[in-house]
Amino acid sequence: MVEAELREAKVVRQGRDLIRDVNLNLTEGSMTVLVGPNGAGKSTLLRSLLGLTALDSGSATINGTPVRELGHRDRAGQIGWLPQVDEVREPINALQYVMGGRFRFGESRHDSEVAARKHLDAQGAGELADRRWHSLSGGERQRVALAGLLAQETPLVLFDEPARHLDPRHQMDLYSRIGQLASAGHGVLCVTHDIDQIHFISGEDSDVRIIGLREGSIRFECGREDATLPEKLGSLFDVRYEVVETDSRRALIPVRDHGPTR
Repeated sequence: MVEAELREAKVVRQGRDLIRDVNLNLTEGSMTVLVGPNGAGKSTLLRSLLGLTALDSGSATINGTPVRELGHRDRAGQIGWLPQVDEVREPINALQYVMGGRFRFGESRHDSEVAARKHLDAQGAGELADRRWHSLSGGERQRVALAGLLAQETPLVLFDEPARHLDPRHQMDLYSRIGQLASAGHGVLCVTHDIDQIHFISGEDSDVRIIGLREGSIRFECGREDATLPEKLGSLFDVRYEVVETDSRRALIPVRDHGPTR
């Protein structure tokens, strides 16, 4: 069982706490959704868990080993992520992009290409294989980027606002696929602002953990179907949420600003 953990994690930049006293763990088969307003520290939390941002205090570990002490291939074998912005400067095509996710395996180019095509097909992006990255639309890039992440075949996967650039139907499909990853045994941590889309995440309701982050600290942690979740989210975002039942699931819809509740 692979486990990534932040313990009493703190990151300070220019005298400001980006995250502070954060305790969080991610294990195989778990599904965690991290929500919070802009500037809450969500991306910093992800980067700290990945070892890409150094902590000023506390620890970030994978199976007890400090993540920044792991070699690149070892780390890539345990945890992968889909960042908000994946800058690609080289004139590569979609297939080559996804093949890049296979670097940790040390396999032949042929085997890497076969695996990459499989993951592109799984995301409905097989026809994009020969398209140059910079010719792809935002939605097409997101599907290719997801294929690249899954081609890495890690037990733990992190998503930072994965549904940006996607229309509503593809958002629903994406969040359902993300939930299926947890059902298949991956540990999933997903940062999102799409509160109204959370209920499309598949799997048992009790398995979906919602964590609210604001001003660098965790304000709440509860299950997706917790009766207090709308109130907690309202306090987090300074809006009121109404509950709408749809297809035997609960959607949370923001209604109006009810003023600061800090």
